[in-house]
Amino acid sequence: SAAPTSDPGAMTLPQPGAFMALLVEDHAADTTPFVIDQSGQVGIGDTGPDAFLDIAGTTEQLRLAYENTDTNYTSFTVSSGGDLTVNSTGDDWGLSTDRFTIGTTTAGVGQLNVSGAQIGKALTILNETGDQNILVASASGTNRFVITNAGNVGIGTTSPGYKLEVNGNTFVN
Repeated sequence: SAAPTSDPGAMTLPQPGAFMALLVEDHAADTTPFVIDQSGQVGIGDTGPDAFLDIAGTTEQLRLAYENTDTNYTSFTVSSGGDLTVNSTGDDWGLSTDRFTIGTTTAGVGQLNVSGAQIGKALTILNETGDQNILVASASGTNRFVITNAGNVGIGTTSPGYKLEVNGNTFVN
């Protein structure tokens, strides 16, 4: 046996060959809830971790809590499609490959779904740079809607000179 290279009070698990360095099985030995492989990667619910920490499961995979409490936490869940949902006991928000949700755990039909309990204040866009416009563009990058730093709104134009300026046909009923 080689001389210890760490604190003599530490637990050392010598691991010869290409086997798991540490394997924890359940009582029936039909699942392996925890593993450290030969390269030091940790798997929780995964016997073949592909990263330094690999957590696999079908429900909430990770919960980060403030102190030791069940009331103040944020949970992380990855769906079978790879979407990440982040839920917090304070405010809900989620992120997937094509949607971002705030104030709700249900993704809407758009890329950004904001739901708020305060009437008229579900979404606030602040222009803190002072001289920049807020633009809404199509997938090709064509500007469709603008709110200028002066407060003018333009549809079909990027430089409206009035409180509302529309370039194109309109219908008012």
